[in-house]
Amino acid sequence: MNTSIVALIKEGKKTLSIDVEPGLDLKEVRKAIVNLLEYEYALDIKINKLPMCVLPYAFHLFDNSKKGKHKNAECFSCKFNFFCNGFYEDSYVSRVRDLPDEVAIEVTSNCNLRCKHCLNNYSYPVKERENIVQPSLKQLFRLLEKIKELGVDYVKFTGGEPFMRGDIEKLFEKAKALGLSISLNTNGTLIKEKQASLIKRYVRNVLIPFSADDAKVTGLKEAYERKLEAVKLLKGIPIIRGGIVLTDSNVKNLEYFYKLAERIRLSWLDFFRQITTKEDKSLKQAIIKIRKLNMKYKRSYKISNSVPLCIKQARKVAFGGLLDDGFERINIDVFGNAKPNYYWPGNFGNAYTETLFAIWENMRGLRELGDLPKECMNCSVKTRCRGGSRSIARLVSAKANSIDPLIRKA
Repeated sequence: MNTSIVALIKEGKKTLSIDVEPGLDLKEVRKAIVNLLEYEYALDIKINKLPMCVLPYAFHLFDNSKKGKHKNAECFSCKFNFFCNGFYEDSYVSRVRDLPDEVAIEVTSNCNLRCKHCLNNYSYPVKERENIVQPSLKQLFRLLEKIKELGVDYVKFTGGEPFMRGDIEKLFEKAKALGLSISLNTNGTLIKEKQASLIKRYVRNVLIPFSADDAKVTGLKEAYERKLEAVKLLKGIPIIRGGIVLTDSNVKNLEYFYKLAERIRLSWLDFFRQITTKEDKSLKQAIIKIRKLNMKYKRSYKISNSVPLCIKQARKVAFGGLLDDGFERINIDVFGNAKPNYYWPGNFGNAYTETLFAIWENMRGLRELGDLPKECMNCSVKTRCRGGSRSIARLVSAKANSIDPLIRKA
């Protein structure tokens, strides 16, 4: 298949439409779709005759027309029931439980850096960082047990900086004992051989942020060198990602990160829209640049947090709202407050005192587009876009159905 797709790209083809025949092995179908995702940088891919449940994180590729489709009893308890029009008589069905894909836990508010664009600046302003908040092991152990009880298999440890906790190994041990897969968000500057050995023993997926000028952004002169050393020490981890916040400086130096990813062999680059209530003039420029650089380096890197897909070329380089605003995960802050992401202004309950199932149900309105602004109601990609960033919209205006400031007005 790879050779055929490359040939199509060389011929100048822009679209690829595939009809999936009945009777194929479902695992092989999924594997083929995952393979196709590598070529999103060059092709508009459309997969016909599949319901969204076949491969949830690629459902934006699937034809979702109504004609000739129906639902069975299982469909009505599927996570995609609200959006999916069902399946053809001879199609594949693989119901997705209505649960988050992962739960992210802030294990401390403490951090050794003072990054100007840190997402947590909305929760812990820099001037208040010295008032460290750190949940107890007992609280976190019970929270890990709740994640397992909910039926979720993935936990993410984040902060602050997780390695500011002296007992982080105990959290890794507990999660592993419960059978949870562990991912880790770390700034990388505290990772020496001891920490790297610990991560290799327990963690499958690590995210380390990079900036065009790490010393200036973080306040630590040797931050860049420490991060490079961390990546070197972590070789062997299944996934090591670089996180790039799309600040003005990073957008100006965007190709630097592509070269860096190749040089130090990062698994992936995750781009992140800035969390700001000010006008973000650099994002539209970033979208155009990412599109060009993806083509040049044959990558399908994307903006991971919410971006309106009505921005020119955004559909090519952004997930929309699929990984954000309560569709994929629950975020638990250091106080136990449950949010759809790190910077949501408010919460949907407290994970220390309530069940995670109740909290997930409280977020149902978000998943089902209950606060979609009127400007987005008739949009053809609203299921994927989800109205841009509902979080930034709320930070700009307190109304539930506020408009993302970057949504294109009709």
